[in-house]
Amino acid sequence: MRQLVGLLGVLRQHKTPPELACVPRPDTAFYTRYRQIHDLHLANDPDHARHARCEDEEELQELAEQGLLFDVQARGTWAGLLAAEPNHPHGIQGVTVIELLLDHPYRGLGYGKHLSTLLAKALPMPDQTCLMGTIHADNPTAYRSALRAGRLDVRGEIRIPL
Repeated sequence: MRQLVGLLGVLRQHKTPPELACVPRPDTAFYTRYRQIHDLHLANDPDHARHARCEDEEELQELAEQGLLFDVQARGTWAGLLAAEPNHPHGIQGVTVIELLLDHPYRGLGYGKHLSTLLAKALPMPDQTCLMGTIHADNPTAYRSALRAGRLDVRGEIRIPL
């Protein structure tokens, strides 16, 4: 696992394509489609379960109520989901990425590298807040996208199942 971090103020300076937008999500009406996207990932790549999981609907609803759940739109059409939750590890003011997800028709178009920027711009926190998140070593596409967005690789860890 790699830990990637970026200051919201720095991430917010990056440009995003004009066809992409991030819109606050008040509910979990998308949840069935969200679940289908994860199920399709697992059908295409069973190892996907090692580095990603489908979030619980109740947890996503809590984030929506806090203003921390967002739709990604491409040309006004639902294209994915972004979510973060407040977190203060070791006294650091920050938010942890819970979800950066693009639906399959929007993958491979270069949008992934803009998801951290879209999330940073949408989050209602000060510029000095850290956007943190772990990315599994078996997910090089997500790792490269986070680096391109301006997040920095600050540490790694190995998780050994008991």
